[in-house]
Amino acid sequence: MLSFFKEKFEQDGIYLKADHYKEWPMEVGYKKEFKWRLMATQANTFIMVLHCDEPLSLPVYHKYVGGCMKYANKNHTGWPKGLQSGVISIPVIICPSASAEVKANVLSPPGTHFGAFELPVVLETETRQMYYYEKTQFWGWAFYPYIHKQIRTYVVDTWSRAISATSPSSEEPI
Repeated sequence: MLSFFKEKFEQDGIYLKADHYKEWPMEVGYKKEFKWRLMATQANTFIMVLHCDEPLSLPVYHKYVGGCMKYANKNHTGWPKGLQSGVISIPVIICPSASAEVKANVLSPPGTHFGAFELPVVLETETRQMYYYEKTQFWGWAFYPYIHKQIRTYVVDTWSRAISATSPSSEEPI
């Protein structure tokens, strides 16, 4: 499943590295763009995709999402965060299933950070469902169309391709 994300990151020239969280593999994509639409701001976007082989609990979810925000804050380049420069963390977790608490959390408005945004995504392999906050918050309203476009481009489209390629008629398991 991760190979689809790595391929998309490489294809678009944003592949940063392979990594691990606990014993689970992950792929990291990074792109830096200057956008006039974001009030002349440099957007440092990190998309971190984790493949967890067990049901996702709320403590694991919180720890991973928090770790991704710390990673993005530490590793962005360019202007200082908050001064015409924003950090965007899109932590993606592929798991067999997620608890009801995780789903409620990921569908709720994400927390706010100075000069930074996080918008987690959970992908369930058993149900082939995707969960993320699809609305726009007042705080950071100018960034949400950009963030949602990154999710559509790098997560939704890639997930759809992976699901199609790993359908029951396919040889490759999810």
